[in-house]
Formats: sequence, C-alpha cells, structure tokens
Amino acid sequence: MFLSKLTVPCFWILLTCSNFLQLRGQAPTDWFWVQPGSEIPLTLLDQTELELAWDGGALRTITGPVLAPQKGLHWLAVVQRDRAGRVSEPQFLAIGVDGDPPEGRLVVLPEPVMVGSVLWVGPTTEVEWQVQDPLSGIAMAQLSSAEGSAQTISPTRMRLDQAGSYSFSATASDRAGNLAAPATLTLQLDATPPLTTCQWRGPHHQDGANLYIGPETQAELVVSDTESGIGETQY
Repeated sequence: MFLSKLTVPCFWILLTCSNFLQLRGQAPTDWFWVQPGSEIPLTLLDQTELELAWDGGALRTITGPVLAPQKGLHWLAVVQRDRAGRVSEPQFLAIGVDGDPPEGRLVVLPEPVMVGSVLWVGPTTEVEWQVQDPLSGIAMAQLSSAEGSAQTISPTRMRLDQAGSYSFSATASDRAGNLAAPATLTLQLDATPPLTTCQWRGPHHQDGANLYIGPETQAELVVSDTESGIGETQY
C-alpha cells in the first residue's frame, strides 16, 4: 500500500487542496475503492479531531477507525476541528465499496475435443482469460502458462502452435482488491495429421500413375492417428 492523493472531477472539493488530510490507498480511476468493513486510513494533524458524515447524514466526531459501509457508491464528508473550535472547510470524498470478486472464465478457440480425460486442440489454438467486474472494474488480469511454449498475444491471451502439453493458470483482481477464483486448464496439442493408406484386396496392378484392378477387387481405407485419434473419416 502506498501514499496517494485522490484526483476527482472538478465539481468535487479536491482532497489534494487540504494541507492537513491525506488518504492512503490504491489510486482509483474516479472513486476510491475499498472492501466492506475495511478501514479507510485517514490521517489528521495533532491537536485536532475528525468529524465525518456518510451520504448526507449528520456530522459526528470519530474516535476510532473509519470503516467502509455496505457495498455501493458513497459520499463521505470530512471536517477537522482544532482545540480553539475552528472548523475546516468540508472535504467530500467519493468512496466505492465492492465486496464481490471478479468473475472470469478460460475460453479456448476453436473448442477443444475431449478424448477420455484429455482436452485435445490443434495448431493456432488460442486461449483467452475473459474476466469482468461490474462494480469497481478490473485492476489486474493475467494468464500464464506453466508448461508448453505458448505465444503471448496479450496479458490475457495466448496462442498454441507446437505439439505437446500446456498448463494454464489465470488470476484477476478488481480495484477494491477482491481476487477472482483461480482458474486452471490443461490442453494437449496434436500437430500430426492422421495417416491414411489404401489396401487392395484382390487382383490389381500398378503401372506408373495407373492402377488396374479386377472386377472383384475391393479397396480398404486404413486411417490411423496415434495422438488425439480419428474424429471423422470421409471418402
């Protein structure tokens, strides 16, 4: 956690205008985001007391930690009073409270094929970590590969080209610090096409590019694949 100053739209009273009050935490985009019940760390000068009001309520003196309310968007009015009774101009802070973690899923395109307990894919397959957070928004999203030489397209997207096993893991957090449930995925890439041969049962003769067969000769198509197996045969 680092010291930061909130920058808010011009119609708000800027926290940076205060020479006595600072708010520590992750710098937000438009709101200062915290989790429900977490402490909002306000620092004030010696020999002063802090008064605040949530969402247009009455000001009250604070003697302990300031805790975030329930989930939602809130206004916090803050004033300081010194021993002589002088009161500062009010500072209005926009506090966003988000207790819900981001939701994400790993998407494979084209879709993999399940053979037994193994998910098989072909070359140029892409894996994407799709994540969203409707309230505070995504602060970080990362897709990583522990096995295999996946090509990184973006922090949340990878391409598979070489044969082998690939293990993926994905993480994400929102602006309030909530973590998404971990996501993992293992894929096996098959880069070898099936082997197809034709066997003739009965009289036949090969003469250069020409094949001569008898009236009773039958052809048998033999297809094999030692990796993902045969999915469909057409002839």
